[in-house]
Amino acid sequence: MNHILGLIDSLEATILDGNRIPFSEKIIIDERRILLLIDKLRMAIKKGDNFIRESVENSTKHQPNPVDEPQITPISTSNPDDADSELSDHLVQTAKEKALRIVKDAHEYSDYIMSNLQLMVTKMEKNMANIEKSIESTRNSIEKAKNEP
Repeated sequence: MNHILGLIDSLEATILDGNRIPFSEKIIIDERRILLLIDKLRMAIKKGDNFIRESVENSTKHQPNPVDEPQITPISTSNPDDADSELSDHLVQTAKEKALRIVKDAHEYSDYIMSNLQLMVTKMEKNMANIEKSIESTRNSIEKAKNEP
């Protein structure tokens, strides 16, 4: 039973590790990882405790990498400090690319919102002009009614 809870925790962690869509509460998750964990849960329930233990051990050894995540490859240099520096540079570059993608998405979203707002203002201006004409017409009718004996 504890292993089933472990699989559920893995499922939850996979969902929480998903990338958030800017300005919304939605996330992007790796469908294959989720479906794999769900299949393991089904098998665990059907086959019992031994399968669960093997399944959890295999999932920690062979956990698939998400498609969007960069692969970190070993760097072969004679100096370990150089390898750390190259790895750090690679991680910084990856973080910068993700940040640029987030900024681009935020700009696209804000442009979408501003265009909708501009459309609403244009419609409101048109409605205000119609209301102004209606008020003027009503005032003219009242004025005519006042002048008639």
